Amino acid sequence: MKLHSVHIENFGRLQAVDRSFDEHLEVICTPNGSGKTTLAAFLCAMLYGLEDSRRRNAPGERAQYRPWAGGVYGGSLVFSVGSRRYRVQRTFGMKKKEDVFLLFDDRTNMPSSDYGEDLGQAILGIDAAAFRETLYHAQPTAAGGDSRRAVGEGSVAALSAPSSGIRAMITDAEGQDEALRGCGQAIARVRREAEALRPDRKNSPVRAAQDRADRLKAQSLEAPVLEERSDRLRRQLAEDTDRLRVIDEETVRLQERTAALGRALEARRILQAQAMQDQEQALALSEAQNLQAQLDSARLQLAEVEAEMARPAADDPSAAAYPVLKERLLLVRSRLRETDRQRRRLNRELRETRQEGRSLQTAFWEDQAQLRTLRQILKSPFLRLPLRAGAGAAGILLLLVCLFLAFSHKGGPAAAVGLIAAAVTGCALLLTLRADRTERSAAALEAELKESRSALRSLRTRADETEAALREAEDAFRSLRTESRRLQADLDAAASVPGLTRLRDRERQLKARCADLEKAHEEAARRAASGGEGLSPAYAASLRAEADLAETEPLTIQELTEEAAALREEQARLRGEAASLTAELDTVNQAWEEASAAGRQAEEAAAKAETLTGRHHLLSVTADCLQQALEDYNRRFMHPFQQAFEDYCDLLRSEPLLLRSDANLAVQAEAQGLPRPLSAFSAGTQDLLLLCRRLALLDCMYRDEQPFLILDDPFVNLDSQHLEAALRLCRRLAQDRQILYLTCHESRVPS
Repeated sequence: MKLHSVHIENFGRLQAVDRSFDEHLEVICTPNGSGKTTLAAFLCAMLYGLEDSRRRNAPGERAQYRPWAGGVYGGSLVFSVGSRRYRVQRTFGMKKKEDVFLLFDDRTNMPSSDYGEDLGQAILGIDAAAFRETLYHAQPTAAGGDSRRAVGEGSVAALSAPSSGIRAMITDAEGQDEALRGCGQAIARVRREAEALRPDRKNSPVRAAQDRADRLKAQSLEAPVLEERSDRLRRQLAEDTDRLRVIDEETVRLQERTAALGRALEARRILQAQAMQDQEQALALSEAQNLQAQLDSARLQLAEVEAEMARPAADDPSAAAYPVLKERLLLVRSRLRETDRQRRRLNRELRETRQEGRSLQTAFWEDQAQLRTLRQILKSPFLRLPLRAGAGAAGILLLLVCLFLAFSHKGGPAAAVGLIAAAVTGCALLLTLRADRTERSAAALEAELKESRSALRSLRTRADETEAALREAEDAFRSLRTESRRLQADLDAAASVPGLTRLRDRERQLKARCADLEKAHEEAARRAASGGEGLSPAYAASLRAEADLAETEPLTIQELTEEAAALREEQARLRGEAASLTAELDTVNQAWEEASAAGRQAEEAAAKAETLTGRHHLLSVTADCLQQALEDYNRRFMHPFQQAFEDYCDLLRSEPLLLRSDANLAVQAEAQGLPRPLSAFSAGTQDLLLLCRRLALLDCMYRDEQPFLILDDPFVNLDSQHLEAALRLCRRLAQDRQILYLTCHESRVPS
């Protein structure tokens, strides 16, 4: 597979980029931040697409390379496979299901169905992860590890075994990638299950089954003891139940006797209450008759006194005028009280009107002072100047400024003069606006002052009217008070007739006595009528029969109640004891059933422990056999990979290094007779070893035709000697494959 050209519509910071790849060694040397790594990520996205982020809070490739300037997210890539030339177009959405994939024959520009969306898998035979592990060499970090952020991959384990897809390509097992991956997963799963079943582990199911069998066997020995205890509890519970039944029957009898005695005592009480009510009703009726006789006598005496008071009126004119004077005095006093209320109301209204007038007068003075201030401002010559000439001059000056600036192509004094003129015009317009606002405020204040003057005149008129009405009320009050005093003197003179005073006192006493007797008679009549009709003869007879039953009961209500309370206490004690025995019996029965079933469960647990032990042995043997078979299968291809890895290391490194490869194609370096991790070497050595391993894998994977290789500034951490050797290797590799070499410095460009 060979790359020919690329068109990037929008991808990350890249926008509207077109580039062709015509050389076997295509070198792109641009500064940092120009988008070299983004270009490599775009090539990977054209072959494999973009995956959605699997973690909620971690942005993936799709979010990382979303266009900075917006627009269509994607582009196209022209490539060839053998003699056929294709063009793939991809656009990416917010999610993978929104992506669009199109494949065309580049020569005919017709849609092609030779490959699907898994373009890289179909052509190169590897997935995206294997692509990043072989054909795409990402830029190393400062610590020497691969920086895979551009393509979404984490840090690479040092010289670990390659993925199953790469091993399938090396072993020519075309189409068996899933089988090799499944074999490795099966070995890991079998070993995990065997480890979980190891008997000496603390949480092992074998150990748990054996412990359960021992525990159940010991529990089954308690069954006879529990059965005997259950029989004893049943007998005791039966005795308590019989005793409780007897107590319940005795309690019912006591309740019936108590209820009968209560009904007898209630009947006796009703009969006694009825007898007392009849007696009280008879007394109230007698008292009402007596009071009626007294009331009739008092009314007769009152009529005689009134007749005697009427006889002197014919002989003495003063005594005859007494009723007329008394009626006139009452009328004058009523008018005097009404006039006093009117006088007080008018006085309150006058005070409120005067207070409102003072407040309105104060507000009027403040508005008048503010109006004088505004008029002084309007008379200011500084403000009148823009009022008279500013409006016309501003428009003319602004027009001249616009024309001057339109015909002046450069700045300098012309621009300064224009700005000064514009500023002067603006100030004039602002002063004009301020003057207009001031005039409007003054006009509004004048209107308010007119309204305030009108309100003040209205308040003064109302205050004068209220004051005149108050004077009239004061005069009327004084006149009525004088007339009231005169009528009182005349009434006292009329009341001083000999004998009339004594009769009037007698009249008052008799009227008071009549009122008291009427109230007493009404109360006695009410009490006499409130007794009702009394008890019917049949009901009274039944009550007397029930009352006679109280004589036959030897015990009192209190004694019956105490005996019933004692029975209830005994009943509660027996029920509590029965409940406790029932709960204990249920527990013992459950324990007996568990102990009875423990024997069978112990045998089952022992059989399960034996089965799990056998399964652990079988799983261990199976995992060892599968691992041995996989190693035997991979061992046939171990030598070519190790030979190629060592050859590349000899070309790049100046000092020898002992390297060993296992059957899984994992490489381990040795130094001073001991295996060393990759982190033990320098950053440059790590970069060289990773590059050699990558090239050795490619030689074993693609024996006939080598595909393209992307190198993203892989020699950042190398010294000058190793850098020269690495660049020579790049030139040599470019003879039989296409290499896209990305760097940011001229010193790392192959000649």
